[in-house]
Amino acid sequence: MKRYLKERKEKFLKSIEADLYISNSSETIKYLTDISGAGMLFIVEGKLYVIVDKLSYPAFSLLEAWIAQVIQSNDFAKVLKKIIDEKRIKSVSCQPEQMSFSIIQKIRENNVELISQPYLSENIRMIKDELEIKKIKKAAIINRNSIMKTYSYIKPGVTEKEIASELEYQMRKNGSDGLSFPTIVATKKNAYNPHAVPSDTKIADNDVVLIDFGATVDGYHADQSYTFIVGKADSGLKNRYNAVFLAQYDAIEAVRDGIEAAKIDEFARNRLKKENLSKYFIHGTGHGVGLAIHELPWIAPSSKQIIKPNMIFTVEPGVYFGDGLGIRQEVMVLAHKSEGEVLGFAPIVEVV
Repeated sequence: MKRYLKERKEKFLKSIEADLYISNSSETIKYLTDISGAGMLFIVEGKLYVIVDKLSYPAFSLLEAWIAQVIQSNDFAKVLKKIIDEKRIKSVSCQPEQMSFSIIQKIRENNVELISQPYLSENIRMIKDELEIKKIKKAAIINRNSIMKTYSYIKPGVTEKEIASELEYQMRKNGSDGLSFPTIVATKKNAYNPHAVPSDTKIADNDVVLIDFGATVDGYHADQSYTFIVGKADSGLKNRYNAVFLAQYDAIEAVRDGIEAAKIDEFARNRLKKENLSKYFIHGTGHGVGLAIHELPWIAPSSKQIIKPNMIFTVEPGVYFGDGLGIRQEVMVLAHKSEGEVLGFAPIVEVV
């Protein structure tokens, strides 16, 4: 662990464009200290400081000095002023998408140059190290094992809520620390909503059931979706289902070092376009997964990221119809030099 924390810190030190960097992101704090908790992070003169309140202090109190100095205080402004004065700070950088207006105002009160470095942490965290990959792979395997145990439970007469409850139980049983997000189980009109909330609706013969779920391991997330046909599918449903499956396949096959993320999205979208389904594809093809469930890179038409080895992201084309049908297939992919590696795929989905 020591080697990884030192390497992560060095990445930040090379990227910071001011005397002092400030972040209140729990993901950034976890990334640099391996401790999960709320606080304020300062990086100055090559050293890390974590400012926490009494509630968070126990979690951080055992941090070794080489990692970070822990300061217990409820007065962020007071600690900030003290460090600025003692270190003779002239410039402070932060990520504006993280900081509230009130925090930025407190920084400005110290008469320092404020430098905006948007998505600094996210850009650094976009390429995973070996330890991060190991944890994400474990979360993906928990996902796989859990959906396979839940598969036989998806049948007529069982409600969306009951399936969600069983799946969450299996995730815990298989070793998940928690849930990456509220589990989605959706059928009928509920499946038209990509972020549906499980209801008391019962599964019926020939229903299509969309399930989206994620396990966590030491703060790292998994995110996968499967769509199941309970019973028989008519030719129209088969064509739609197959189109989504093949759109995902085309996008995964495109993954390699140096490809534009937007190009991967284009491969998925083109397959659906051939089947006259592209207008029903209402979101991007994927997103990065790590300490945050949604992070860089974005696999979408407007994405500016270039894929590099050790990036991990989802590939999740989907189509949604107002008459009560949603089909989405989602896997996580680890980028390598010449291919993408699918993580934790459950061998229970076939082209019908």
